[in-house]
Amino acid sequence: MKENTKIDMVNMSITNKCILKCPSCPTGRLNMRNEQNSRANKLEYTSLETCDKIFSKIFKLYGQQLIYLHIWNEPLIHPNIVEVLKILDRYKHKAYLSSNINAYTDWKSLLEEPALKTLVISISGATQETYKKGHRGGNINVVLKNLDKINNYSVNSSANIVINFHKYTDNNSDEEKIRTLCKGSKINFAPYPAVVLQENIADNVLNGRFEEWRNIKDISDLVIPRISKHPFPFTKITRLENIPCHSQTNILVLDHEGQICTCTHQEPSSVRRLGNFLELSEYEIMHLKATTPSCAI
Repeated sequence: MKENTKIDMVNMSITNKCILKCPSCPTGRLNMRNEQNSRANKLEYTSLETCDKIFSKIFKLYGQQLIYLHIWNEPLIHPNIVEVLKILDRYKHKAYLSSNINAYTDWKSLLEEPALKTLVISISGATQETYKKGHRGGNINVVLKNLDKINNYSVNSSANIVINFHKYTDNNSDEEKIRTLCKGSKINFAPYPAVVLQENIADNVLNGRFEEWRNIKDISDLVIPRISKHPFPFTKITRLENIPCHSQTNILVLDHEGQICTCTHQEPSSVRRLGNFLELSEYEIMHLKATTPSCAI
């Protein structure tokens, strides 16, 4: 593979966990299993000092970037999320946040930060009975209270605020309620069909495994009965060796410790980590990315 020095996308986890147990998501299913086994991950997050160093180096190597501050994690549980955005602004970067907004935060300060370009809110219901099916462990009352605050403070925000509503076969009336809440506000409403996110997706794609996910109990019991007949948006691919991978060539992926990861599409416990971003040269970073077979078993 020809080595490339162009980075046009940065994904970075600033925490190590999500607070929900959504059955359609690998992180959610991992949280469910940890709960069943009485295990819990201690919250870890990127320090402000490390954020400063990472954002500075990204600017020096690759210029201004739109940085996606979420990979299988909930960024708004970072205790200093507003300060993280301030550091991004210092280096002329912009932030894209995706959240289930089950955590309270300083919405006024967050939404008024110029570095925040996009806030995407994931919702699957308007009542607790419906919402808890897709966003297991979430509280719709907290979500609606946060939505009200977001709506109020969005007036002075330059951010694009979007609700991604997960469409299931049994939440049509909930969809209309959330759509109505968005009318007359700066919050955009964007419904889309719910899908199942596979664990270890890269390995599954490489080996043509597209039916095994149906046999995972969390999925077959909690997700499949609520979605369409074709919930997974890929068709079978037998070999990938000669297909260029954007994750390898043009995307920089970092975990909350600043480790370079191989792929945005693999569940966190299995993704390969190539080394500390702050300790590697530009050549070493791109060489490792280009020569590491991200889809190999």
